[in-house]
Amino acid sequence: CASHEGKRVTRREICDFFNLSEEHLRKVVHQLSQWGYLTTYPGRHGGFELAKSAAEINIGKVISQTEHQLTMFDCAGQQCRLLPSCSLNSILADAQQAFFAHLSQYSLAELVGDKKTYKLLIAS
Repeated sequence: CASHEGKRVTRREICDFFNLSEEHLRKVVHQLSQWGYLTTYPGRHGGFELAKSAAEINIGKVISQTEHQLTMFDCAGQQCRLLPSCSLNSILADAQQAFFAHLSQYSLAELVGDKKTYKLLIAS
């Protein structure tokens, strides 16, 4: 969608190109539209497109929204003798925060890069 801003894309086009399950993509498109990233159009000539410009879509925010389990490792629910003195959980939490902070520096437009080259790769 980002390489074809303003053009509707169909699930079939995406699934054929990336060899994806259409049912899985249907769920992804539905969720992304619920979050306001995609606008969907039903019907024979339907499809979907970006709901806002690629420059306005923050990668860190999208990734954090798609992750259902935001902690990499949850020690609190485990029976571990080391838990009272172990710092692994806090170290992993710090690493995860740094990961999302780094991703948050980028927009979808930056991932697409040169749209002409991207379109050529997708068209082939």
